[in-house]
Amino acid sequence: MKSIYLFGGRSELGNHVATEIMSRTFGEFSKLIKIQRDSSSTAESEHQLVWQPHTVSEVSEFLTSLSLKKGDLMIVAPGIIHVGDSILGLSEIDPSKIHDLVWINFTLPLLVITHASRELRLVGGGDIIVFTSAAAFPPQPNALIYSHVKRALDGLLRASHGKFRSRNVRICLVRSAFSGTKLNEGRTPTPFSVSPLRVGQIVANRFLSGKDVIWVPAVFRLISFSLRFVPGLQNIANRIVEASRQNR
Repeated sequence: MKSIYLFGGRSELGNHVATEIMSRTFGEFSKLIKIQRDSSSTAESEHQLVWQPHTVSEVSEFLTSLSLKKGDLMIVAPGIIHVGDSILGLSEIDPSKIHDLVWINFTLPLLVITHASRELRLVGGGDIIVFTSAAAFPPQPNALIYSHVKRALDGLLRASHGKFRSRNVRICLVRSAFSGTKLNEGRTPTPFSVSPLRVGQIVANRFLSGKDVIWVPAVFRLISFSLRFVPGLQNIANRIVEASRQNR
């Protein structure tokens, strides 16, 4: 039987996506294995793994130890870290925070995806769902470094789509907007924000229907496309968002 591996075991969005996919595939996946990056805790069950990788070799060894099978699904939901870079200039930001942001949101996910794709190719193929961010299209001024890092990961995987496909590995990108997760508690929701449950339902539906790029909600695809071609529209959009927050 096939399994689902969730990298980012505490991710609400990742958990909802995994649960919805399992409920819609009628036993195709026998178990959900949650993998969390936390050295201070221990696994609570055989379906929960804890790791704290620091090097390329540690990522490679861990992926190999999973003994992936043909048709397994991996969901990569990195932790979200940004450093308030719209307020501070780059020269004023703690370099260690930038390092953590890039490692968690770009380097580590890319290493996981690269090594997982190799392991899946060896057993006949499989699928990988990767959470990037709608905030990266275009990069948002209130989280400039974070959104540029997310865009880099998204763009690199999208450009490599054909290469992955030739290895029988399907990459599905989820460009999700603001959602009401515990991680966002205390932050004012943006227009068109959706609940974590709804994110799970949308992603499961579109992934199982064969979509390789999923916008949540779909309206952000149109917004992103418009912002590319209309000068000044980004500033207008930012003002609308800021006004909506002040009026709440």
